[in-house]
Amino acid sequence: MGHYAYSYPVLRALDKGIIDSDVSVFLRIPHPVTPLLYVLPKIHKSLIDPPGWPIVSGRGSVFSNIAAFLDRILRFHATSAPSYIRDTSHFLLKLRDLSLPAWPLLVSFDVVSLYTSIKHVFGLNVVDVALAGAGLSLGGRGFVLQLLEVVLKRNYFRFGDTFYQQQRGVAMGSNVAPTYANMFMAEVEDKFIYRSSLFRGARCWWRYIDDIFVVWGGSLEELHLFHQYLNNIVSGLEFTVTVSPTELQFLDVMVHIKNGTIFTDIYHKPTDRNNLLRYDSNHPRRMVESLPWSQL
Repeated sequence: MGHYAYSYPVLRALDKGIIDSDVSVFLRIPHPVTPLLYVLPKIHKSLIDPPGWPIVSGRGSVFSNIAAFLDRILRFHATSAPSYIRDTSHFLLKLRDLSLPAWPLLVSFDVVSLYTSIKHVFGLNVVDVALAGAGLSLGGRGFVLQLLEVVLKRNYFRFGDTFYQQQRGVAMGSNVAPTYANMFMAEVEDKFIYRSSLFRGARCWWRYIDDIFVVWGGSLEELHLFHQYLNNIVSGLEFTVTVSPTELQFLDVMVHIKNGTIFTDIYHKPTDRNNLLRYDSNHPRRMVESLPWSQL
């Protein structure tokens, strides 16, 4: 089912000259492996009964190269959003140029289960509009959307001895998943958030996929009203909020405000520990001897 679902549109795109033979060969994996689902315990949530973090390892699977191809095409549309945060270094650079209001509040919003909250119809439409705006031909747009729809709707994996097909949301374990989620959030921001009169209290709005950092210059009551508004803009999309006038954790940074100035420090989770490897361990000797150099 997986091979046929994407082989036909790939061969048709090759015939029409939308892609060349090299791309066609890259997209078709002759001997794919089955994606596997495993669970990592979130010990920073609870040491006694930690919730599980499901992860799908899809490398080498039937759709892995297609997802990488889609990610390369769509990445610009995700990274060009005004709110986009690439990583911690990018966040620190943006903080350096930030001017604080008179009575700032540090705020972080988090989207609850973003990947499973994105409906296919909405997400595919966002991608279609973005590609049309970029001037991609109708045939090229149709080809990209066909492949994306296959990745989203035909995603499967094995857990134990049982095979599952994902029924909703972003394809777990897919290379294109973060880019697709970023594009969805950018559309939500453009369509609903930036246009709202309640947004005027935000002096900055920076987002790392589903984690959002805000410096709020309005009142606490206005912030609560804005939070209520966020939870009603898109069905199934829920935002949690954390507020502090003095310090706030975002990514792996602890942001402090003191005397009207922003300071930052490294944030360590309470469960964080240094990993040490004994020199007499049974690991390969080259690996053991390379660790001091690589850490340095």
